[in-house]
Amino acid sequence: MNEKYKAIYTDIWNFHKKYADLISKDDAFWESVIQDADEICKKHGNSLFVRGLICTVTEEFERICKGGEMKA
Repeated sequence: MNEKYKAIYTDIWNFHKKYADLISKDDAFWESVIQDADEICKKHGNSLFVRGLICTVTEEFERICKGGEMKA
């Protein structure tokens, strides 16, 4: 079980790292984000847990895109 969670968090972290410094309002950026998010969800069986994590990360990208600052 722990290996499954490790794989999920690794994929989510790599997704976050890939886009965190590239956030923009550009359609190409968002199309790429959506495509990668979809691939990660499919890879992990479209589980609610994975979809929730992906949504949280993409919502953070959207918040930052609208002028918000990173809140850690």
